[in-house]
Amino acid sequence: MKPTRYGAVVKIGATDYSEQLESFSYTDEADGSSDSVSITLSDISGKWHNSKMPKAASRVIAKIKKTGENTKTYPCGTFHLDQIEFTGYPSSATFSAVSDPVSYAFKTAQRNRTWKHTTFLQICKDISKTYKSLKVVYDAPVIPIAALEQSKQTDSSLLKSLAEKYGCGVKIYANKIVVYSIERYENKKAVKTINVSQMEPGWTWQSTINGNYTGVKLTYKKTNGKKIETMHGSTKRLLRLTEKADSKADAVRIALARVNKENADTTTLRFTLRSPDFVSATSTINITGLAKLNGKYFVTRVRHTISNGYKVQIECRKIGKRIR
Repeated sequence: MKPTRYGAVVKIGATDYSEQLESFSYTDEADGSSDSVSITLSDISGKWHNSKMPKAASRVIAKIKKTGENTKTYPCGTFHLDQIEFTGYPSSATFSAVSDPVSYAFKTAQRNRTWKHTTFLQICKDISKTYKSLKVVYDAPVIPIAALEQSKQTDSSLLKSLAEKYGCGVKIYANKIVVYSIERYENKKAVKTINVSQMEPGWTWQSTINGNYTGVKLTYKKTNGKKIETMHGSTKRLLRLTEKADSKADAVRIALARVNKENADTTTLRFTLRSPDFVSATSTINITGLAKLNGKYFVTRVRHTISNGYKVQIECRKIGKRIR
C-alpha cells in the first residue's frame, strides 16, 4: 500500500516552483476577503533574488496534490503576485499572491458611474468588462435596482456593499466575480460530517448574545415622501432600520438580508482536522459528537498549510433559523 502524501503544485508565470517549496499556505475565503497563497523557498544560491526573481503581478496558479493509493488534485485558483520578501541568513524567499484581478484598480481606483433600471447581475457584468478576462458567475435571485450611483468608490467596495445589502456573498475566484445567495448556499446539502474525534485538541466554539434578533422593522420613504414600514418576525428582540428602498419588495429584501446577517455570526466554531481533507469555503458541514453544539455549519474560511506535514484549519458558523 502506497503511503499518502500531500504537496503543492505552484507556477508563477512560466516557472514551476513545486520542487523548491519549503512551505505553502492557501486561505480560502467565503466572502469579504481575497483568497490568498504564500510560498517560501530556500534562496541560498541567490537565484530567487537574481535571475529567477518573479515580477510583481505575475500570474500564479496553485494546486494541492494528494498522491498514494488514490491521486487527487485540489485546485486553489488563479492569483496574482502582490508581495515579495527575502530574509537571511540562511537566505529564503517568500512570495504572496491574492485572487484579485491583476489590475490593482479593482481595489484602489475610485470610479464614478450611474445605473438606471438595471439588476445586480448586470452591474457585475458591467464592472467585469473593465478588467481583462474577468468573468461573472452569478448564483442568486434576480435583484432589480431602479437606480445606483457609484461616486468616488472602488469596484471592489461597490460589489461588496451591494452583496451585503441583498444577502449575497461575493469573491474573486479563478478570474471570476462570484456572487451567490447566502441563503441558497446554506440550504445546500452538507458535503461532509465531521465528528469531534476528527478534530485536533484545541478546537474553539463561541456563542454571543449580540445579534439573535427575533424580528426586523424597516422604515423607508416613497418618492412622494410618504413613510412606509415593513415588519418581519416577532417584536421580542427587534432590529429597527431606516433605509432607502426602491419599492416594498426592495425594502423586504434589504430588511431580511440585514437581520439575517446580524444573526449569522452569533455561533462560530474553529478547528484543525487530525487528518487533512479537502473542504471549500461556502460549503456546509455537519458537526457531531459535541452534544448541544452539534448541527449544520456554513464554512467561512479554510486555511491549508503544507510544511513538515499538511494541516487544514476550518472556521465555520452555525446555520440558524432565518427570519422571513
